[in-house]
Amino acid sequence: MDFDTFLKWEKTTRDTIDLKKIYIDITGDLASGVLLSQLVYYYLPDKSGKKDKLRVIKEGKSWVAKRREDWWDECRLKPKQVDRILKDLKEAGLIEVKIFKFNGVPTTHIRLIKEAFMQRLNDLIQNSRGENGNSSKGKFPKEEDGNSSKGKMEIPQKGISNNIDYSHRLHTENNNSKTSYTYRGLNTSLFHRMWKTRLKMNLKHIKTMTYKLWKTLTRSLCSPLIP
Repeated sequence: MDFDTFLKWEKTTRDTIDLKKIYIDITGDLASGVLLSQLVYYYLPDKSGKKDKLRVIKEGKSWVAKRREDWWDECRLKPKQVDRILKDLKEAGLIEVKIFKFNGVPTTHIRLIKEAFMQRLNDLIQNSRGENGNSSKGKFPKEEDGNSSKGKMEIPQKGISNNIDYSHRLHTENNNSKTSYTYRGLNTSLFHRMWKTRLKMNLKHIKTMTYKLWKTLTRSLCSPLIP
């Protein structure tokens, strides 16, 4: 196979993992987001469109029955990774894990706790809307043009905003009933939203992104910004 043939295969192959970024936001790391996404997959309707893909019923509940080794074929997660992820998701209250016999062999059974999952999802979405007071629980945050961003949060590029504030002080401006923060010409609304999220939610990636944005701001402003 030459490179051109490979590119054709790459374009058409179905050997993929469908991963939405919101799952990474919920769990805080890529591997955990992959496993959570795969769990949610089993709750999607089957080909008939009438019921989910879960076929294992124990204690009156539906479960995903998989050995720790099985996840590699499905989404390329190693057994030790699976052990760590299941432990983290269980401690977060997002899943229930039990051992039942499956085909006569003791097997890990996993169940998504829907209420806790939706609560975490809605909390994340609400906090990502920031301090504008126009959040809508259960709906994905929207960009300025009104299109859904599906939970996407972007760190702005370095540089000075065209809205220059020559007073060199933090202030708020009301623009179409929306509050924006500007400091030395740099729009800092995203930092304030992320700072608020950091205080409310114990998510590693939010802390990391906030720190990176802080460094970007301080480099651009040449002096510290006090939230």
